[in-house]
Amino acid sequence: MVSMKDIIKTFEEDGFRHIGTIGGVPYFIDNSSCPWAKTDVYKYDPLNEFGYSIDRLETVKDPIVKQAAEAGIYIRDTEDSEYVRFLHEIGEETATEKAARKSRTA
Repeated sequence: MVSMKDIIKTFEEDGFRHIGTIGGVPYFIDNSSCPWAKTDVYKYDPLNEFGYSIDRLETVKDPIVKQAAEAGIYIRDTEDSEYVRFLHEIGEETATEKAARKSRTA
């Protein structure tokens, strides 16, 4: 049997950031600077052929998962300089920058 610690380590090696284990299930966000996955939430799912299922932050139903994802995204977008630098180099904003700009223009 694979340990939860090993599952989390494998996901992190594949470019994900662990945002918490909720209800015994680890959740992750993208940490690879993929421009279309900035707000994706990944749930470990051993029955899925990829080992995870994906939700957009906007469609996450569980408020605890949503709060963990929002916090993880904010921390990633404000503290991970390599992530931010790469997105800026390809002409993209972080999810946090995009949300801040959107709220200023609303």
